[in-house]
Amino acid sequence: MDEIYEIVYAEDEIQLNLTECKQPWNCGCKTKLDSEPKCGYSPHEAKQKFIEYFERRIQHLQSISTSQFMRELGYYHYD
Repeated sequence: MDEIYEIVYAEDEIQLNLTECKQPWNCGCKTKLDSEPKCGYSPHEAKQKFIEYFERRIQHLQSISTSQFMRELGYYHYD
């Protein structure tokens, strides 16, 4: 599988897009060498990044109050 993917973060969202190496002269997009800069993620790596993102998001949501949660969503709510 030669596809590589980019992860796009936008506000409270995470998305996965199929991509190509943006700097083919400067990176090893389709190689497994850890010493080379990466332009994207393999499907397995992307899955791990999504898991990490959602784990951090859950920890954050558990640490804030209901009022803070509502304010983050653009609502004004007071306990």
